[in-house]
Amino acid sequence: MAFLHVVIERADGDKPVFLFGDLSKAELKKRFIRPYSLAKPVLKENRVVNLANVTVVHIIETEQPLDAALKLLQVESNERIDRLNRESTGAFIVSAGSGWVNEDIVHCGEDVTARYVTSPPGEGTPASRALALIHSPWVLRVGGSLAVIVIGGFVVRWIWA
Repeated sequence: MAFLHVVIERADGDKPVFLFGDLSKAELKKRFIRPYSLAKPVLKENRVVNLANVTVVHIIETEQPLDAALKLLQVESNERIDRLNRESTGAFIVSAGSGWVNEDIVHCGEDVTARYVTSPPGEGTPASRALALIHSPWVLRVGGSLAVIVIGGFVVRWIWA
């Protein structure tokens, strides 16, 4: 089973924000894609996150749940740092490595953002765009005129019948 994780960057923030983890495709669409498409806010723990000012979206797919993927990243990161320190002749790297914060999930799996996000926030879902088209003044005038003509034709036919 694939696990989907969402990390965003906002115009008013200087670092990435981990929104959701361990989502299924259906949960991703319900909890992130639909609100993102409509530029609606979402609730992350006890904070309201406004999706209207999102500048970068990362949707990451992993084979393991969030905790297991981050643990694997920690091990790989520590091994990489140890190897660099062993092979280095002069410089010594002191670092905690990666995988200690949820935002590091962007380094774990495959970035599948292009499969789910194809427009900026607020562009709407197909249903909301169709509804907006139906409510446009031009469509209402033309549609109303055609309806009057059709109804008028039926009335004239009924009267002359």
